[in-house]
Amino acid sequence: MQREMRQSPKQRAPESATTELEGDLHAQIIEELKRRRIYFVRSRMDKRTTQQPGVPDFICALPGGKTLWCEVKRRGNKLSTTQNITRHCLLALGHQHATVYNFSEFLTAIEQRKDGL
Repeated sequence: MQREMRQSPKQRAPESATTELEGDLHAQIIEELKRRRIYFVRSRMDKRTTQQPGVPDFICALPGGKTLWCEVKRRGNKLSTTQNITRHCLLALGHQHATVYNFSEFLTAIEQRKDGL
């Protein structure tokens, strides 16, 4: 398991022009899930959540009865304490969780989970 270094907002690397906006990444993921006809539930980004704090951005029902809980972050951002606790709880219960920072990582996550890796 990789160790995550916690950084204060002042220590984070400056955003580059190529950094994907989280909303744009959400849009790409939604289109891909629809294209693959994968049922999903997603948390809205434009309003305060009405779900339990820490619930990942996407819950994806994959083929073979598998479910992927997926948190989407901009490069340089980290899981909040609540999100990290949720991640650990899901993994401890045998669920599949991925934190993705770009579209390629999302594609890899659903392919690995779909194939049982």
